[in-house]
Amino acid sequence: MQVSGRAHPVTILVYLGRVFFLIIIPVVRGFVSALSGGFVGWISGAWADILVVLTMLSIAVIAWLYSVYQIDGEKIHFRYGLLLRRHKVIPLKNITVFSVKRMFFLRPLRAVKLSADTLGGGARHPDFTILLHEKKAEPIAKHIWRLDDEPPEKSYKPSTVLIVVLSLLTSGSFAGVVLIATFISQAGSILGRQFSNMMIGTFEEVSRAFAFGLPPAAAATAYILLAGWFVSAALSFIKYKNLTLTRQGQRLLVSGGMLTTRKYYVRYADINFIDMRQSIVTRLLKLKNLYLSATGYGKQKDDISYIIPSGREPSFSLTCENLFPKLIPVPRSYPPGATGIMRFLGQPIFSILCIAAALIIFPMLFPSWKSFILFTGLMAFIPALFFLFTRIADYSTGGLGFSGENYVLRYSIGFTLHTAIIPADKVVSVELRQSFFQKFGRYCDLVIRTKSEGRAVHRCRSMIKADMQRFFAM
Repeated sequence: MQVSGRAHPVTILVYLGRVFFLIIIPVVRGFVSALSGGFVGWISGAWADILVVLTMLSIAVIAWLYSVYQIDGEKIHFRYGLLLRRHKVIPLKNITVFSVKRMFFLRPLRAVKLSADTLGGGARHPDFTILLHEKKAEPIAKHIWRLDDEPPEKSYKPSTVLIVVLSLLTSGSFAGVVLIATFISQAGSILGRQFSNMMIGTFEEVSRAFAFGLPPAAAATAYILLAGWFVSAALSFIKYKNLTLTRQGQRLLVSGGMLTTRKYYVRYADINFIDMRQSIVTRLLKLKNLYLSATGYGKQKDDISYIIPSGREPSFSLTCENLFPKLIPVPRSYPPGATGIMRFLGQPIFSILCIAAALIIFPMLFPSWKSFILFTGLMAFIPALFFLFTRIADYSTGGLGFSGENYVLRYSIGFTLHTAIIPADKVVSVELRQSFFQKFGRYCDLVIRTKSEGRAVHRCRSMIKADMQRFFAM
């Protein structure tokens, strides 16, 4: 099969954005004309402005005409560039992840973003990206992955309730707060400073009215974080809505999205590891999320990262077994050392003691801020306690298991418990690391690095050093 064509015409706008800096020429000329000759002087030189704009459009159109692709046998060719011509060739067998994105603002133009990645690609951008008409994208995907050769074997689509739970439990406030702040500032720029001040003033009045005995500043902070969390959860729901996974031969198809739809084609042989994640809250609710690591998958911020959201046993394990039959978790064979618990509890206990000391010292230094300091300190106790409970759960469940083909590492990072299932051939290095205090005992931290975008690091704390040396023949 031979397929060739040119990028979607909307690519002209992309190239136009790259030469948009030339618009500074008519802007500067207009400014100088306004200071010297006024309107008549500007009109007399308007031909130069028109010439600059036409030059920008010409560069963008010619660059689009030179942006072509061709699939010839077992290779895909991509030619692009105007002054610096480039011809990129990627063997189809080397493509690890192939994606098709239908962004909501490009739907009226029927344009989709097609990307391909290989093991040699960068950590932030795919090897190959092009905007195509949607009718051309699907045949290319089917040819590259030979989707017609094998019928779908297993499929999974989580319910809307599970998507809502995932969005609520995995969303942070920061992204939502940034979005809200950007909206208010831009609203002030577009609609006038009075509108922006009105919104901020209204928020202050609402915070005072619903402070419920709390200091107004503390109440305002809490409401900002709550609003940010809600906005972030809504954005997450929009991204994961209609999530569907399909196992088809040696390929995994992942699709989802409500406004912007995404479809990923991943080879099982290129999966670096799968990671089952829990927080203390989801652990109490007996819920798990599954994260997939494959070269080229999930490198963009808007990519789908969690592929099995908020599942419960035994359906969660059954779904994992159906979609990843060769990546099955096994019980741990090497738990943390019995007397190495302080390696887990040292940091959270130190954090709690620091917060307690701050609650005693700062009110004496700043008595006028006493109520706000007490409120902030008490609120800080909540994540510190969650951190402590996470480390306790890590100590009781963490460690190393081995199935003969896969390593199973159970550990924690921050407030999240991880169960990483790693094929043995994806391990890059194994390191036994001892802190200053561990040197006086028989314990060490097991650090395993795996293939990923860069390298992923997995650390099991306070393992018995002699056992690890014997297991890894070190």
